[in-house]
Amino acid sequence: MNDQSATLQTPRPTKVIATFGCYAGAAPPLATGVATMYKDCSYTGTAVALPADDHNLGALQSCGILNDDILSLRENSGYEVGLYENDNFGGTALTVGATDSRAMP
Repeated sequence: MNDQSATLQTPRPTKVIATFGCYAGAAPPLATGVATMYKDCSYTGTAVALPADDHNLGALQSCGILNDDILSLRENSGYEVGLYENDNFGGTALTVGATDSRAMP
């Protein structure tokens, strides 16, 4: 995006947390995104904050979200996230709101 990269050099790494779009362990600021996708359950793992928009698989992959990679998500109050079985908004859809606590299928 801004043509930036990071390098971590350590002789014995024990843990690396990569966070995109917000601070590690924190909800994204409103200006950063309206929904945050997490790679792991219980809002842990790599987090990617997304703005309000239509994001097909290619757009998600460009943000670091792989196919079938979202295990938990949070969205800001007043927003809903539509999740689709297939690329380009095809197949079965699941709509998740800010107060929804269902497990991801």
